[in-house]
Order: sequence, then C-alpha cells, then structure tokens
Amino acid sequence: MVMRARERLLRRLTQRKARGREGLFVVEGIHTAAEALDARLSIEFAVCAPTLRDTERGQALIAGLETGGIDVEWVPDPDLAALADTETPQGVLLVCAQPTWSLADIELTPTSTVLICDGVQDPGNLGTLARSAAAFGLSGVILLEGSVDPWSPKSVRASAGASFRVAIVAEPWAVVREWIREHDVDILVADAAGEDVIGVERRRALALVVGNEGSGTRAEIVRAASRLVAVPIQPSVDSLNVAVAGSILLYELTRKSARA
Repeated sequence: MVMRARERLLRRLTQRKARGREGLFVVEGIHTAAEALDARLSIEFAVCAPTLRDTERGQALIAGLETGGIDVEWVPDPDLAALADTETPQGVLLVCAQPTWSLADIELTPTSTVLICDGVQDPGNLGTLARSAAAFGLSGVILLEGSVDPWSPKSVRASAGASFRVAIVAEPWAVVREWIREHDVDILVADAAGEDVIGVERRRALALVVGNEGSGTRAEIVRAASRLVAVPIQPSVDSLNVAVAGSILLYELTRKSARA
C-alpha cells in the first residue's frame, strides 16, 4: 500500500502544479542523486531497482543512502522504468523537498553577480544556466514570471545537481526591481545588439538579465538596465542559444569580479 501511494505521488510530480502544491520534486540518475545527497537535500524517500547494483557508482550511492538513513523502496527494473522520466533510467529516483530560498538569502557584496531569467522557457536552457551559475560562484539565480520550473525533471537533469548548490528564487519583476534598488545592483541585459562584454568595467554588484528564447527581455527591464552586453560572434551567425550566451557572459563578468 505504501508503494502504491508513492507511485501515485511520483506520477503527480510530473506536473508543475503538483510540484508546487507538494513542495517536492524528483531527482533521477546516479550522478544527480549523489549530488542531492552531498548537498544534504531533504530526501523524502528513494525508489531503487536492481540495475543500481550493477556499477561501482551505483553501489556507492546505495551505501550513501543507507548511511544517510534514507527510506528506500526496492522495485523491479520495469516498474522503476515506468515511473522514470528518461527512456534509460539508471535505477534510482529520489523524491526531495524543494529548497526554499528567498531574495533575503542572496548575499551581496560589491563583487557579487546575480543571474536574472526573464521568461526562459526551455528546461534544458534553465538547467544549463543554473549549472553555470554554480560553476562561476554566483550569489543567486532569480526567475521572473514566465520562466520554466527549475524543479522540472529536465531542468534538474540539465543542471547536473548544480541547482542544489545555488540560491534559486522565483519572484515577479516588480519585487525584484525594488530589491535591486535597495541593494544598489547594476543591471546588465544580454542582447545581441549590446556592447562587447569584454570592455565592460564593473564597480558594484551586477545582475545579468537573460530573456525569453524567442522574444528576448521585456522592454521595461531593458529600460531599467545601465547597458546591454553581448558576446561578439561572426556576422554569418544570427545568434547564440540563451544558455550558451548567458554562460559566456557570466564567465567574463565573474572573471572581472575576481580581478576587482
């Protein structure tokens, strides 16, 4: 009976509304599950299949689950495959509590960089950006209205567990705009028509805004920005993917903060 209730929960958690209502999300795969353990996420339970025992990494994860006192349900491989989001699951699913971050949790110094996503809708793009944010030591990632759920299965997989290591906050622009004013944060907007990011000098905390894959950043946010920044590319190439462009810009901006 317990497993049946958990199967129903796992199926509900494929939907964004259910994830928000339950405050839970699903972690799939050995690497990302290991990252969840290492980041000390609150893990409700795990569902594992015999396939997990086939590799050293899988065996290490089992040991980690046991050491952490995680409640583990063992099911046949076909049963786990029916619950998984991927076509070739690796024998483990975790149900975890969503981290609860707020703007107050984002620590700012004059060398801090924050990423703001304005309507980024592709889960792979958001997960990649979260991974870059963690890799480059950002203070936080802010998701404005219209952005994809960072706790969707595809977003979590694309982040490779990095979304467990950086504060991810969802707030409307009106709230974020006031927070930016209060903390004297300089706004830069990623735009193909912007100036070369290499020439940008920074003297205070920065927020880089990346926009929707199709329509870009909203006009009201562009008007609030101090400048538009871009990655120079060949004229024959129309544009870069938002995750690629955003990651390159973040790399260059955080290099500047390190030199400041």
